[in-house]
Amino acid sequence: MIENAHQEAFDVLVTNRETLDRLVEELLENETLNKEEIAVIFKKVKKVKPRAAWTGSQNRIPSNQPPVALKPAKIKVSEEDKVVKKASAKKSDKDVNE
Repeated sequence: MIENAHQEAFDVLVTNRETLDRLVEELLENETLNKEEIAVIFKKVKKVKPRAAWTGSQNRIPSNQPPVALKPAKIKVSEEDKVVKKASAKKSDKDVNE
């Protein structure tokens, strides 16, 4: 399975070598490209035929268990942050009063 995926990736890169070379040339010339510029270059990408996703075998069937539910991140505020916020608040109060 890994060897097949490796070969498929290699074939895609070889097939699209001209487009990849153009991307390299543009990046060497401009250093950065925006989304629209990249889209123009990638318009010529030759796509591979879609294939069915590998979802298991007789010995390995996909799990019915859902992914882990994510909780909102908790932001830890350090004592240093509290001091900086207080100092900033005092400065802005001072600016308002002046």
